Amino acid sequence: MPKMCVSVVRQTVMNSAGLELREIRHAIDGVDEAIATLLASRLQLSRLAILSKAQRGVPVLDSVREIEIQRNYDRHAPGASAVAATILRWCKANHDR
Repeated sequence: MPKMCVSVVRQTVMNSAGLELREIRHAIDGVDEAIATLLASRLQLSRLAILSKAQRGVPVLDSVREIEIQRNYDRHAPGASAVAATILRWCKANHDR
């Protein structure tokens, strides 16, 4: 699903010459909806990872993994590690809700 979203965004940007502001905003709303859906999925997976770690007696926090995630974000969008850090904090704060 993420690759499909990226494809749609690239296609929208490539064809953006004649887009009206309302069409651009509609496309942004679609991206925001996809991001929110992906965040909800990520939170669920994060919860499953925590349960799996607890069952195996593995520490919940893994700073090496968090750095890896942030680097992956930067590879896709330079500077996006700040977004990754925010998502990781959000998941930690909401893992038991």
